[in-house]
Amino acid sequence: MPATIGEMYGMESSAATIHVAQLFGQAVIGIGLITFLTRKSDLQVMRPIAISLFVADAIGLVVEIKDVLNGVTNEMGWSSVALFALLALGFGYFAFIKKE
Repeated sequence: MPATIGEMYGMESSAATIHVAQLFGQAVIGIGLITFLTRKSDLQVMRPIAISLFVADAIGLVVEIKDVLNGVTNEMGWSSVALFALLALGFGYFAFIKKE
């Protein structure tokens, strides 16, 4: 599956890139479980998680923009830029704006 997704983004696949993609997938599943299992927690519990995910997604946004502009991915890379931007905005709202 990682090789197929990589091809959609115009990226060549190797055993190393597939391995890294699988590790990334594992991390995304872990993050999803953390956010799902803490969704009904109070803001004191959720805010540090939201701050952490805001920082991670903001970094991901910068990296993805750099890679798209440098030709590492094709035009499909802009979909990842949009995804990281939406995630950073959402987690930024819960980290810094929402009061209760």
